[in-house]
Amino acid sequence: MRPTLCGYAYHLARFTAFNRLGHFDRLSLACRIFGRHLVEAEIGRVRAVLTGWGYQYGQDHDKNVPSVMSQLFLLNRSPHSSDLTTAFFDRVRREDLLTDDGMKVLYAVQRAVAALGFCDPPLMTSGSDVVSHDGVRPVWAQWVERWYATATMSHRACLHNRAALLKTGRWIAAQQPEAAEPGLWTRQTCAAWIAAVDRMKIGDYVVRTSSFQERLGQPLQAASKAGLIRAVRVFFRDIQDWQWLRLGFDPLRALSPRTINALVGPNPRVIADDIWAKLLWAGLNLESADLPRGKAGPVYPSNSSGPSR
Repeated sequence: MRPTLCGYAYHLARFTAFNRLGHFDRLSLACRIFGRHLVEAEIGRVRAVLTGWGYQYGQDHDKNVPSVMSQLFLLNRSPHSSDLTTAFFDRVRREDLLTDDGMKVLYAVQRAVAALGFCDPPLMTSGSDVVSHDGVRPVWAQWVERWYATATMSHRACLHNRAALLKTGRWIAAQQPEAAEPGLWTRQTCAAWIAAVDRMKIGDYVVRTSSFQERLGQPLQAASKAGLIRAVRVFFRDIQDWQWLRLGFDPLRALSPRTINALVGPNPRVIADDIWAKLLWAGLNLESADLPRGKAGPVYPSNSSGPSR
């Protein structure tokens, strides 16, 4: 029923907020509104370009390009690729009008439309550009971006920590507005943040939730909690080491909760009896020749007179 209801809303109320509706058949809706032959022909033009470039998105079994292009046609209120202008693609990105999965396909689609001569090719972007400061106090966001521009850890780790710091910033704006300036944090602020993380649910203090709709409201895993706290600890440790601020607390002590860290550790799985028997037999019959050797001999000591016990 959803495509039918969306069709009525599209015609009568000019509804276009399809990114808020979760998963449904957008291709079916576009075909109902514009006509299947026209929609499939326009999608076929883009797919042909992507296939020529070797994109998996262009294959017949792929459903991503038809879904994204159908939604673009609906948003633009036109089923013609020639009407997908550069300004329209910019608006889709700026207003976040697609789901997370759709945004991943948008780059390839715009490249193909540009190759057809209807718009400019998309700008090369990295993960550092895909970030939202919504709900974050400007002063906290400025400190986070300054840290991000200076940190020397891997790019992936920097992105992960920045996302966690912006999540912290949204918590600050909602619960601790007086702590938007990092220099105003105290041990009490750290304790309040740790307590908030311990009670936090999936989806709290984030901007986009479409990628984990089915898990919204569930408690965070211990590793996720520890990661959020670790990002804030590293942030305060770095800005203090770099002499940007003189803090009134020790980040390594105030932001290292033992109760949460104790929950993060080995999670051993049950080993089947037959596999355990093989491991036990191998251990009982281990010899020196089975061990790795260096220039000085075996790396690990063993009983040279017989099998190791």
